[in-house]
Amino acid sequence: MCTTLDKCHRLGSTFGRQFRLSGLYLQKDTGETTHQKQCYCSLTATKELSILHRNRKGLLRLENKLPRCSLRQYSCIVPINLSQNGVNQRKILIQNTHPSICAKTRQVGVLSDPENKGKKQVGINFDTIGSWNNRISMPILIKESIQTGRLIPKIPLEKIGKASLLGRRNRNEDRYAIQQLSSEYLYFGIFDGHNGDVAAEYLQSRMCDSLSFWLSREPDQSVVLQQSFIDLNNSLARHLTSYWLDDEQFSTGSTATVCLLQHSTELTIGHVGDTRALLCRGGKAIALTQDHHPDDVEEKRRIESCGGVITPNSLGTPKVNGNLSMTRCIGNLPLKKYGVTEHPEIHRKKLDHGRDAFLALVSDGVSFVLSDQEVVDITCSCTDPQEAANRVTDQALQFGSEDNTTCVIIPLGAWGKYSTDTGTIRYSFGRTFVPLRDS
Repeated sequence: MCTTLDKCHRLGSTFGRQFRLSGLYLQKDTGETTHQKQCYCSLTATKELSILHRNRKGLLRLENKLPRCSLRQYSCIVPINLSQNGVNQRKILIQNTHPSICAKTRQVGVLSDPENKGKKQVGINFDTIGSWNNRISMPILIKESIQTGRLIPKIPLEKIGKASLLGRRNRNEDRYAIQQLSSEYLYFGIFDGHNGDVAAEYLQSRMCDSLSFWLSREPDQSVVLQQSFIDLNNSLARHLTSYWLDDEQFSTGSTATVCLLQHSTELTIGHVGDTRALLCRGGKAIALTQDHHPDDVEEKRRIESCGGVITPNSLGTPKVNGNLSMTRCIGNLPLKKYGVTEHPEIHRKKLDHGRDAFLALVSDGVSFVLSDQEVVDITCSCTDPQEAANRVTDQALQFGSEDNTTCVIIPLGAWGKYSTDTGTIRYSFGRTFVPLRDS
């Protein structure tokens, strides 16, 4: 029997070397000699194997410096009995019948990224130590990183992409807000007004103060968002009664999707209406909000229990009392008694900067013609968040959106990690026939 032991390149991500075993082994049951398939073992494993190899004079000898090999990686452990110089020896060889289980050693200094679908990255793979590998320079939050034992990036406000286009409307009723409330909290919001822009403008200017007020008194972010939405709805009602009572904008209202980010990891979202928050994790879209439309079973039940009626318009879109296409919003005072509430739906999410590439906030002018995954794919094809926000809003108009289009892209630790080679998604002629929808 002849077995060779070849040393391969040293890997930067392991504590030892990998070895390749090749040669012949003896089947235990049949006694036949068969070519052994290539297999790989690592010095970092837990058990030693007895290996024979040919020395320079062509004689078989037992290798004293035995590699340590992880047995669970191989499909077959073959014990054999050898007789050499009248001495019976029992040896063990390994057979890998599934070579794909153990990948061959890659080039020195080039590591594979298991979360990036097999793409190679030159240099250190920070994911192996619990951090991220980013394409945007981000400072590190030292205190939070020490407390958690993981590197936590600070989201730079100047890197956030934002774009809002008029579209085919007379005025832009969309608003967005980006602000740092304290060293601990960041605030992102998107608001889509209807029946005028008074409510959206009011929320854009007052939401920050309301959040800061409640954060100083309440440690629970869910309660902070709940109270802020209620307070702003009440103060907006007083504002409209005082200044817009005899105006058509007295019935104005607005959606609101508000994100509180604590220590760059704890994300809490308060949401009413049909604006959306999306998270890109592993290159896939994760919806963080649910549209409050009248065709939702629970929302419809609440409206009808308060005396409201769900009726479709001429385009078949269900509306509350034939007027409003959503069941939750801030404002719309005449419809409050019919179950249109300002109480937000709260969602919490812990961010993982090793897998999460960005957070996206979009208005219904975007989500009406683009799916969540399409927004993620377009953003992943861009080099920076500002380019991504511009491209998403432009693409929505190209696909036939009649509404204002607004997009905010907040880069996270894995920004650029799931980048694609494609530019904008393929144009679909059918999307030019998207039916008109009034707010």
